[in-house]
Amino acid sequence: MPDPVNGAAMVGIITYPTTALASSLTVGRFRLAAAEDASPAAGKFPLVIFSHGTGGQPELYLWLFEGLTAKGFVVAGLAHPKDNSKDRSGSFGDALLVDRARHISALIDDVEHDAGLSETIDGEKIGVVGHSAGGYTAILSAGAMPDFSQFKGRCREDAQPGPDRPSFAHNPSSLPVPDRRVRAVAAMAPALGCLFDRDNLSAIHVPIRFYQADNDEVLQPGFNGAYFASQFVQPPDLVHVANAGHFIFLNTCPFIMSLLAREICFDPRGTNRDDVHHRLIEDIALFFRHALDSGLHQNRDDGQ
Repeated sequence: MPDPVNGAAMVGIITYPTTALASSLTVGRFRLAAAEDASPAAGKFPLVIFSHGTGGQPELYLWLFEGLTAKGFVVAGLAHPKDNSKDRSGSFGDALLVDRARHISALIDDVEHDAGLSETIDGEKIGVVGHSAGGYTAILSAGAMPDFSQFKGRCREDAQPGPDRPSFAHNPSSLPVPDRRVRAVAAMAPALGCLFDRDNLSAIHVPIRFYQADNDEVLQPGFNGAYFASQFVQPPDLVHVANAGHFIFLNTCPFIMSLLAREICFDPRGTNRDDVHHRLIEDIALFFRHALDSGLHQNRDDGQ
């Protein structure tokens, strides 16, 4: 599908319920139990849009695609242009800070109008889930408006970027645009909390759930999920993932990959990533099931 920012091609993954027999498919370095290009199962299903972390790819989160689809969701995610593992030219600029929100809306448009899937989607039940920069993206899609002046304020004073962390650059004339079709948000270890306070999050009127890795070694603890949750007048759900680092939300790594990418593949002693993923799928699926129903009623009351 075309990038709404510059027209270049965007690629991604869509998984959906089917009655076809699954096989083991290779996606990147990982395996997915699925039936490729099978006919969708009968009925309408909620849609969950996924947003990956900075410099990532959707296939790093196949556990989430497979798990939520098995629970009766259509799940779609794309490689955010200029902020993915093959091209990070925009990872510290508006390609991350602003454009990602437009990618989410474009992906919803594309899935809703897809000839093979449009009849499978319940357009009144759309959620967004994201990890790290993807968590930030999910929050934008629900109506959050970051204060980019804080790159010289809270982000500098409290996040302590250090000499090895590049500075972010933002064009003041460019702002993210929320999508009113988004009815619920789940944010896993959301990034860039220092850009928000209670006022910046006040436009969010949909159910939201935060997941914080309690041993997050990448994000400053003061500006992770717990910080976001504290900035709401009515605190949303906050789930602590104990004895887990930032990359607990990525796939369990194959053996060779674990040797080549130890930073993202190894977890604290006593933590089994597959077990954590199993618990997260149960929790996230239950959240979206309840939230998309209640969020539908709430948004209609708000005139949205």
